[in-house]
Amino acid sequence: MDAGANTRASGGNPEFEDGTDAEHNVKDASFFFYDAGKAYAAEASVWDGGDADGTANDHIEFNGNTVIVLHGQEKNNFPKYMVTVLNVPDGYKPGSTLDAMLATLSGGIYQGNGSNNFIMSTTSYARNNTPYFVTELTTDNFHKEPMTNTDAPVDVYVERLAAKVTLDVNDQIGNKTTNGLYKLNVTVAGDDNDDTEDGTTGADIYVKLLGWGLNATAKNSYMMKNINESWSSTELGFEWNKASYFRSYWGMSYNYNDAATDYPTNAAGVATDTDCKLNYISAAAAATELGKSAYCAENTFPAEIASTAAARTSILLKAQICDDSGNPLDMVRYNGMLFYKNHYLSYVLNALSSSGKLNAWHQTEAAEGTEPAKYAQINESHVELINQGDGKVKVQLKKNTSEQLYSRSDSGTDDDPYKFTPFTSDNITDVNTKLGDFNESNPATGYTDGLMYYNIPIEHLRAIEGDDLKEANYGVVRNHYYKVTINKLENVGKGIFDPNEVIVPGDDDKTLYYVGASIHILSWKIVNQGVEL
Repeated sequence: MDAGANTRASGGNPEFEDGTDAEHNVKDASFFFYDAGKAYAAEASVWDGGDADGTANDHIEFNGNTVIVLHGQEKNNFPKYMVTVLNVPDGYKPGSTLDAMLATLSGGIYQGNGSNNFIMSTTSYARNNTPYFVTELTTDNFHKEPMTNTDAPVDVYVERLAAKVTLDVNDQIGNKTTNGLYKLNVTVAGDDNDDTEDGTTGADIYVKLLGWGLNATAKNSYMMKNINESWSSTELGFEWNKASYFRSYWGMSYNYNDAATDYPTNAAGVATDTDCKLNYISAAAAATELGKSAYCAENTFPAEIASTAAARTSILLKAQICDDSGNPLDMVRYNGMLFYKNHYLSYVLNALSSSGKLNAWHQTEAAEGTEPAKYAQINESHVELINQGDGKVKVQLKKNTSEQLYSRSDSGTDDDPYKFTPFTSDNITDVNTKLGDFNESNPATGYTDGLMYYNIPIEHLRAIEGDDLKEANYGVVRNHYYKVTINKLENVGKGIFDPNEVIVPGDDDKTLYYVGASIHILSWKIVNQGVEL
């Protein structure tokens, strides 16, 4: 589906897309039966393969062969409801009642024992007088054995618990170079920003796209999709239920009822807390190739949470600032400007020196014979960037150096009015405090080896500019395929100082959302399975 539209299909874009063989591979099928009182009655397991759907049903991709599930049922004791799960995970226990089934967890999106077979369960959609996640059985569905060709099976429709995401780049982006880099025209402080051929002024820096990963993904999933049958299309922003296709397009994920305070801030390391409801990744873990797919559990929330950046499942696109040959460039972003790292270190030292706040000197020439020693203010070789978390950095004196530093006073002689005294620990503390204070109210962001990221929140339904956020604007829903295409790349992303530090997008990061992305949501196909009872 074209996410720019408010309906499930737009223009000539297909509404559905077939999965691969691996995405609809089935190893086993389990059937859980409940009586008219919605209490657990029986369980059966049987699977006999199937074939890719070759009919005009573009919303179904695979049909399982008809199988007999229950044998020898007494006519007056038929179960009334059936819940189906394909590729049942290790240790899964069904609910003792149908209501309890809605609270059972899958433990993930894949079958256990190291298998990457996707778990699938009976589809959920609003219907009249029937629990929305079951196949309702009638006496007509039960047949005497042996079965005949005229005995119609029960059609069971299932959907994957996983959501699928792909990130790609539009080949028509104009600033792409022949070696696969993207040229940016950006002013770099302290550099020669000459006029370019297109009349703009800026340094030539380039962006290399390195890979991507899914961030802020749900750690768990309900086995059965949870919906609210009273949802209105106005509330969600689109027609969310499609009974004729045996599916719905919105759901309540495992984290749905969390409060905004349940999500971490973008402080360093907090996302590793085991109490955190979502999985956050580091830049080092963003290793999926462009054009390849990744999968995650559904993650949705009410409208009041939609503006919480840390709650939204997003694409973390890892990139690198480099020169025209692809060599990485160490950079710092400060006060809206980009600096080469050494230029920034010099900038901070010069700013403090000119204001009289810096009193740190080094010998430029050792005393030889009668010649007095010469001194100069410390330079960029004496300082380094220190990690403050979330990409933020501050300048500090280098810790691992044997060079002696000095403070200067005016208590010298008439011939030499300045007196230079070797640094003590108090001098080091004082200088580091002044260096740190430089970024206290205006933080700087470091780009180690030019590393940076673009955070792209996944939109389930494209928000209309100026409108209040709808519940379904952000989120990922099971059995949906989110195709994200980068159509424009004009600015740098947010700096990464420590590639192994987990990244929690903050609400203040919205000004760094530089990637123009068109998101196309296609509903993944449902597996159709016929069953004889």
